[in-house]
Amino acid sequence: MMDTPRISRRSLATLLAAPLLPRRASAAPKHLVPPSDLRLMDWIFPGEKPFVKRATILVPTHLLEGQKVPCVILFHGLGEAKEGHESGAYAWLDRYGLGSCYARLRRPPVSSILRRKDLTDARAVELSEELQQKPLGGLVLLCPFTPNVWSFRDISGALSSLVEFVTGDLLERVSREIPVADTGRLGVDGCSLGGFVALEVFSRKPAVFSSVGVVQPAIGHRQIEGYVEAIRKRPWLPVHVESSTSDPYLQVSKNLHTALRKVGVASEFLAPPGLHDQPFLRDVGTLEMLLWHDRALRLPK
Repeated sequence: MMDTPRISRRSLATLLAAPLLPRRASAAPKHLVPPSDLRLMDWIFPGEKPFVKRATILVPTHLLEGQKVPCVILFHGLGEAKEGHESGAYAWLDRYGLGSCYARLRRPPVSSILRRKDLTDARAVELSEELQQKPLGGLVLLCPFTPNVWSFRDISGALSSLVEFVTGDLLERVSREIPVADTGRLGVDGCSLGGFVALEVFSRKPAVFSSVGVVQPAIGHRQIEGYVEAIRKRPWLPVHVESSTSDPYLQVSKNLHTALRKVGVASEFLAPPGLHDQPFLRDVGTLEMLLWHDRALRLPK
């Protein structure tokens, strides 16, 4: 693994203490019924700590016979990491709008679901026209429990264990049990703490991934150089950096995008209106993330 610049525990703790995804009063998730487009599976893997190895898997049910589609690994935020592995494994489905956003992309026209319209009318028209011309191809979505790695004495070791799990046991089982999954076309993404984790996972095993993205990533400015160095080794790799106008990580997200473009990486940047919260994700953040990976993972290498 390359030696990437790090920020201190105290600095990162300050970053992660910024307004993050709000937690429910109860730690037990209210499991939503996934849309008819996706089949839900909940896998728990045996193994020693440092953390519970668990993931929810969402598999498209709308595919043609024999069709295979790309996969995306999605890491969640700090709030659910603190609540425990059940909240974490279901965070993208229960709280971040993964199933509903997938269904909206499958059935254009799309429109905002919020009164504050984080998905603007103009952007909704653009997305609807694009989807009418080129429908969503489909993705297998892998949502592992994301531990609060900053609570571990050995942060690097915790991240390495997570990499071993998601690129080892998790992908191997997906390959065995999900015939429609093309693990050779694999993206990675994450929100807030999960954005930091996604970049760390990619940096440790870049050859595994065909796309990388972050949504409102909880990273520090001094980490940018290391991530750019990891990504630039594969200059063809598409990168998506998504923030929002009231995201406390807006400037560092812009700086990451700018640094990637300077070294010739095909980075795309997006900052719709919105806060660093779950309603933003349910309205537009998850929607844009899904569509981008659906397109990026079908680009010729």
